[in-house]
Amino acid sequence: MANFSKSILKVLLIMLFAAYSSFNAANSQYQNLLLRDLDDYLQCWQNQNYRCMATYVVPGVVQQLGGVEGFIKIMESVPALFEAQGMKLDISSMNMGVPSPVAEYKSVLMSVVPTRIPFEINGENAVMNGSIVALSENQGQRWYYVEGTTEGVQFLASTFGNDVFRYINVPRNTMELNGQKFPVD
Repeated sequence: MANFSKSILKVLLIMLFAAYSSFNAANSQYQNLLLRDLDDYLQCWQNQNYRCMATYVVPGVVQQLGGVEGFIKIMESVPALFEAQGMKLDISSMNMGVPSPVAEYKSVLMSVVPTRIPFEINGENAVMNGSIVALSENQGQRWYYVEGTTEGVQFLASTFGNDVFRYINVPRNTMELNGQKFPVD
């Protein structure tokens, strides 16, 4: 009887390991697809191709901003808004960090991607640390993004419910200035 129990335990461990390996392989595949899309999204942004960028933003968010044309107008106005506050973004030096492991919630794949945007404020160098949340409804073949801002988190909660935050962790945005970090909303 003890040998039978050991045999069952071995089979269960092998099945568990196989399932874990399969999940890791799928997660790796999703991550590779996500990294490809992120690179394209970043190129759109750095080249100020806001029409291209709009194709990567969650369609519901684009619609809330007045469709593609409204999104483009808002993005075109961003530099002037920052300059009016004594700030100058350095989008060319923006980078994306390592995406979190892909989670699945309600048939949607999700990952949180840290972002880092250097800028100047009143002649001082600073960095905005934030995130975007990547979402895919087709097994990672196409990813859409929503900013990890208060508005983005509210959009996620209204779309998926608060349970989504048991699966993903959206960190609070911070600004680094003169060696100090400040929370930003």
